[in-house]
Amino acid sequence: MVDTIKNRDEVQAAIQALAAIVGETEFKELIDDDFAASVMYRKDVAGSDSGGGSVSVSFLDIDYVSFTITGGVGVSITPTNVQQGEVKYLKITKAVGETVAFAGSTLEASNDNYITSLTEITFTIYNKDGNVQVVPITDTIPVSNETNKGIIEIASTAEAQGLVNDNNAITPAKLSDVNGGTLKKTLSIGTWDMNSNASPTPIAHGLTLSKIIGVRAIIINDAETLRTELAFNSDAGIGGGCDADATTIRLHRVTGGVFDAAGYGTTPSGGRGTIIVEYIP
Repeated sequence: MVDTIKNRDEVQAAIQALAAIVGETEFKELIDDDFAASVMYRKDVAGSDSGGGSVSVSFLDIDYVSFTITGGVGVSITPTNVQQGEVKYLKITKAVGETVAFAGSTLEASNDNYITSLTEITFTIYNKDGNVQVVPITDTIPVSNETNKGIIEIASTAEAQGLVNDNNAITPAKLSDVNGGTLKKTLSIGTWDMNSNASPTPIAHGLTLSKIIGVRAIIINDAETLRTELAFNSDAGIGGGCDADATTIRLHRVTGGVFDAAGYGTTPSGGRGTIIVEYIP
């Protein structure tokens, strides 16, 4: 029974010592030449390095390299001494915005913006049939913005305004861009017997008055068959109007107007209608 896990050098030394006393030539060669040389490398056989620009990182007798980018210009790494069948690990510590590229190898599943947004990232490096492959692995989810990709990509202003690219997310700021720099808020009018009362109870808007640039109200009749703007004006009469003060939206209908009628007496189950407030951030 094995009590402790040994690193590669210790296991390899033990196997080679055993091979030295084995009598059978074929068995000895199998242990010494094949098995001892193929023992799985371990992370505790580690090294460290640093640099910027174009650099080579050697994995000779090393399984794990901790690399720090210096100079603030990013790095292009050429992994060396990765033999057929070997698996190595490269951890890179960097600043956000510094790029990571590889030469003399193939970077699989690359998302350059995603990698650039991280401060730490680990790569698996392995040699298969003489081809060195590099695969990024990380447990860090970066924050997305228009240039750096995390688990999602953020839409640019042009994409938001043009209503294009369904693959990108629109942030609250971009929603403002879609509407020409304005936002909208809806409020329920609630109960209002318009036939009997010229105005309902004022409705709190929760906004800064100086930011409000427009207010309108949509009225629903008792039968819920019509939706009409409160400021409606026709041969049947003027509807009414609305305004905002520091804290509330105030509605009023004109006496003798289109809403001063029996069809607007009993409030519908969902309320008399909706107030739409347009404002700037």
